[in-house]
Amino acid sequence: MSNKKNQEVKPVDAAGSSAQLGKKRRMKIGALALISTIVVIAAVIAVNYFVDYIANRYVLEIDMTSKGEYEISDETVQLLDTLSEPITITVLCDETDYANNSDLRRLPKVLQRYEQLSHGNVTVKYINAVNNPAIFSQYDQLGDLSSGDIIVESSKRYKSMSPYDLLEYQSSSSSSSSSSSSSSSDDTKYLTGLRAEQRLTSAILYVTANKVPKAAYLTGHQESTEHETLDTLLTSANYDTQDLSLMQEGKVPDDVDMLLILQPQGDFTTEEIDALDEFMSNGGKMIVSFASNTPKLENLEEYFTEWGVAYEDEMVYDNERCFAGTNFYLMPNVNTVEGLTDNLDTKSYVIIPGARPITTLWEQDNWRGTQVLMTTSNNSYAKDLSSETTSYEQSDSDETGPFNVGVLSYQNSMHNLDSTYSYALFLNAGFLSDSTLDNTAFLNKDYVMAALNFMSDDTEAVSIASKDLTSTTLAVPGSAKSVLFYLLILIIPGVCLVAGIAVWARRRHK
Repeated sequence: MSNKKNQEVKPVDAAGSSAQLGKKRRMKIGALALISTIVVIAAVIAVNYFVDYIANRYVLEIDMTSKGEYEISDETVQLLDTLSEPITITVLCDETDYANNSDLRRLPKVLQRYEQLSHGNVTVKYINAVNNPAIFSQYDQLGDLSSGDIIVESSKRYKSMSPYDLLEYQSSSSSSSSSSSSSSSDDTKYLTGLRAEQRLTSAILYVTANKVPKAAYLTGHQESTEHETLDTLLTSANYDTQDLSLMQEGKVPDDVDMLLILQPQGDFTTEEIDALDEFMSNGGKMIVSFASNTPKLENLEEYFTEWGVAYEDEMVYDNERCFAGTNFYLMPNVNTVEGLTDNLDTKSYVIIPGARPITTLWEQDNWRGTQVLMTTSNNSYAKDLSSETTSYEQSDSDETGPFNVGVLSYQNSMHNLDSTYSYALFLNAGFLSDSTLDNTAFLNKDYVMAALNFMSDDTEAVSIASKDLTSTTLAVPGSAKSVLFYLLILIIPGVCLVAGIAVWARRRHK
């Protein structure tokens, strides 16, 4: 008992204990905060890495441009989705060289879309050709390459193109427009369209195809040699082209898939007709064009009747559907044809200067058929080409329309139990002229690409319309300008000002 009394009772240091506990708590909270910060930072890095990875492989963007400049068609998406071999797209410059060029700035994004949609089968790489000149020797078969060119390559073959081949230009001094491989610095031209998808997809089809189709221009009958733009279209549709004389060869070579008979001025011999018929009877394709000055060609025209077609010795005029009031510059109706016009805007116009009527002798004849592609209006008329009259005005003796100015004929034949279609496309020469095809204001170029795709047995040709890059201007009538001026400049700002003063005065007197 006494011992307990003698023991000294030490006071508890409450303040020190609380401080120690607080210190421990702060350390604990600090540690947790540090750990949380590290975890958050690591999570942000991981998320950014993941999103960047996904964004580079898959499309996570929405094209908000008014013209859909970066949209990729279903046709291309399907192609990229089914690629069975790697494709390399090499650009012979730095990416910034494209990005800093006002005309070429869209191309890197388009190329990126191809890479993203291919699930890793398309690789885009930029190589500065100036700093790495040895790159040119790797593609010596392509001929002259320039800095900025694009090379599409597979294990089978490769194809090159200028970046300006992916664009369309229009002259500022005329209505003519064309794809150009020249620099956009030329102040006589301005950018009107983007044909990147058409050219890139065609190139991928070309380098992956097991067989490259071949088209031959028939010669020996004073045929037209004005087909530079058509030749470019055939090349972009992955056709190799050559000249062919049936008189010399005696037959169409086995590796030729399509013949082009453009404005012949001389008739075909019986032997040439036989060679032509043999080719067409075995799944051949041909494109024919007659001009207003094409003479009577009895042998050739008689052969055309076997395809249900006859060119009339007349010239068509149309006061209703014509270009700029020139009634022999026809703007015919484009008929909807399943499989041919599916990807075309049939509300757009084609233009055909100096057209002859093309009569169909029958629509369906067992295994043969004809399909009218383009027709003039009811207000059209035709004048006899043999007439000596110089007047373009309609007379009582003139035949009235509508007239056919484009026809597709086909024949179905059996070979080894396989059904084979042969096609003959009958057009007017004006439809295929360089000046007409070069004019991107009209549908001619896209129509030719669609026809090539339609007649092709394989899928080496694609029909993808170019993206219109022209700006649209809102035209405001003069009467509406005054209304808009008073409404937007005076009335609405005035109402807002009065309302603001009223609110200010009310609050001040409270």
